[in-house]
Amino acid sequence: LINSTGKIAIGTTAIDGLVHIESASAGTVSAHANADELVLENSAHAGMTILAGATSNATVAFGDVGNNSEGQIYFSNHGTTSSLNIQNEFGYINLLPSGGAANGVGIGTAVPHHPLTLRYDSGDGEGGGFGIYDDGGTDDTGYASMYFGSHNVAVPRKKQGIGVIRRGDYGVGDMRLMVDSNADDADGTFANDT
Repeated sequence: LINSTGKIAIGTTAIDGLVHIESASAGTVSAHANADELVLENSAHAGMTILAGATSNATVAFGDVGNNSEGQIYFSNHGTTSSLNIQNEFGYINLLPSGGAANGVGIGTAVPHHPLTLRYDSGDGEGGGFGIYDDGGTDDTGYASMYFGSHNVAVPRKKQGIGVIRRGDYGVGDMRLMVDSNADDADGTFANDT
């Protein structure tokens, strides 16, 4: 069906976008105004498939008048090093499957050598890193923390950690190390195990 305004519908007469493909109605819902050029609808699972060659990329690109590829989401199909990538002009996130030559999540790198690899090249000699912030606490209660523990129990527990607690304005605070040496099924805390 092509209506009088040039919109196209397949499987429906209630056109909800420029191109609307419907297997079955999802109910009383409309496509978002910022994302209604292509609408795929079903009453259960809905999806889209991009098929590419055996050693090629399957890509969704995002662009504007200045750059036809400002960002991309693409699957790179290369056997044991196949990866899912999210990329823009500032860097990328790379997800490699476990069992390959490299595996894990890479942020700022296409080759993660650990379960999580972070790489940042500022180009100005200032170095890089990552930030951990806590917005929920007040003075002496809000820890920005990183925890370590074991996953060989039913519920993973936080047994060691590094935390910074805010004291006063501007996030100035104390860094604390937490080690819980109790052989129990409970998390350690910065209040009791520092």
